[in-house]
Amino acid sequence: IALYPGKAELLTCKHHYYDYILPLVNPGQPGEIECTTQRVNYTDPFTNQTKKHAVIVQGPQEVKKRELVFMQFHLNETDQDFSAIDYLLFSSFQEFLTSPDKSEFMKRCESSYSSWKFSGGFRTWVKMSLVETKEEDGRETVEFRQEISVVNYIERRTEAGSDQLFFVVFEWKDPFIQEVQDATCSPGFF
Repeated sequence: IALYPGKAELLTCKHHYYDYILPLVNPGQPGEIECTTQRVNYTDPFTNQTKKHAVIVQGPQEVKKRELVFMQFHLNETDQDFSAIDYLLFSSFQEFLTSPDKSEFMKRCESSYSSWKFSGGFRTWVKMSLVETKEEDGRETVEFRQEISVVNYIERRTEAGSDQLFFVVFEWKDPFIQEVQDATCSPGFF
């Protein structure tokens, strides 16, 4: 998972199992980062001028245990009417780790995969599924599909101020990889 938090700070990142997330103890305060993360800076592949700053997080792996990754971000004193964090899903964290040029790897990912957003003030739950497509010419492509549900965060901090909290959960929808294969029908055999 590649996240583009901008000025927001990653406060917590934890793996949980069986759809159970412990209640927040100190929302808005730094907590434990139990996830494997790396930061990557690279040039935007579409403009070749803008610098991108990504936080790469290893996503959930143990599908049968319903593993999920829960993250909390904090954005201090935003003057925006709306705030969101962009994210991108790519197919192999291992390929990222073994890539000799992580900046170039991320540029290729951004060119190939769609990106999405999750908003501040909500808990966004992303259920992912993976689709592999085999083209007629033998090429294979990988695509992510998502189901997203959003729940409003009930602010209980006494000194919330003008800061913004973001919560996101990533989980696999099911243990299956959908396979799509192009088929060609020849007319004239009817």
